[in-house]
Amino acid sequence: MTTRIREIAIIKAVLAAVVFVIMLITFRRTIPLIVSVLDLLAVPVYLWAARRWPVTATYLAIAETALALTPRQFVQGYVNGINWVLYLPLPFAAAYVIGSRRALVRATILVTGISAPIMLLAALTLPAHIERGELLTLVAYLLVVLWGITWLGSRVLKE
Repeated sequence: MTTRIREIAIIKAVLAAVVFVIMLITFRRTIPLIVSVLDLLAVPVYLWAARRWPVTATYLAIAETALALTPRQFVQGYVNGINWVLYLPLPFAAAYVIGSRRALVRATILVTGISAPIMLLAALTLPAHIERGELLTLVAYLLVVLWGITWLGSRVLKE
């Protein structure tokens, strides 16, 4: 389990760093930048906590990641769904670390409980809008998530 915890932490660190850099370049607003930095700083905290409480730390890391996706759309004043793609691999990450189907279901319930109200609130209260920089951000997110999941899958699957 220790190896899987490190692998998920590496992917989370890369993704959090990419998100921070993209936001620093395209979206210099204080609250989302602070949340982005805190999300990146949560990686070593997860590594520390997961040594002692791997299951609890993993669920908390998944919840923290889901919550960290929230502020940008409300601060920018419109919804574009760009960050929503990052909800998708969270249950898989928990199941990968914990190693059970039950973890997949529990993490899916956790992420749904956090993300569904946030997405619905944004979709129902904010105007829809998207800019080219946001589309490029989506491309970057998708590529990191795609290759992160592929890397994890290659570690689990046999030739």
